[in-house]
Amino acid sequence: MAAVICSLLPLMALAGGATGYFVSGLQSQEQKHYAKASGIAQEAISSMRTVAAFCRQPYHLAKYVEQLKITKRTGIRKAVLFGISLGSVFVVMFGSYALAFWYGPRLIANRELTVEDMMTSFFSVLVGAMAIGNAFPGLNDIAMCRGAAGFLIAVVNRKPPIDCFDESGQKPESVKGSISFR
Repeated sequence: MAAVICSLLPLMALAGGATGYFVSGLQSQEQKHYAKASGIAQEAISSMRTVAAFCRQPYHLAKYVEQLKITKRTGIRKAVLFGISLGSVFVVMFGSYALAFWYGPRLIANRELTVEDMMTSFFSVLVGAMAIGNAFPGLNDIAMCRGAAGFLIAVVNRKPPIDCFDESGQKPESVKGSISFR
């Protein structure tokens, strides 16, 4: 009886793995789009006087809104794929329940299994599957973090065009100047 119920566990693992794969990739894309939108906003805010002087607020706002629309489309795609893959996990899980309650009474009718043994094996597999299933929300969070970490690692590993620790280059022998504050 337990073997019949467990026969669908690879399908459940496949559906759960697909969930993590899709969410991880789309989370990374979503983070990139948010970073672009943030860059647009930061650029406009940091040079606010220039933007206001040339009346470019509508231009920067349109660029920001356009980037957020792209981010929204990615987020919607991520949510739909997550919903479909999570739904497939539940289809397999409830299908295994249906299979157990279809096959179990047949074994009971043929006197190959008692009701107690059927319920024991069913609930043993149910509790085990629920324990494995409780790991899926954590795996989803891990997949989201992997997507965000990819962007963060790229920023940390980026080689700047100016190396502040480089000792080579021209060095003036003396510096003379006058600074006054008013």
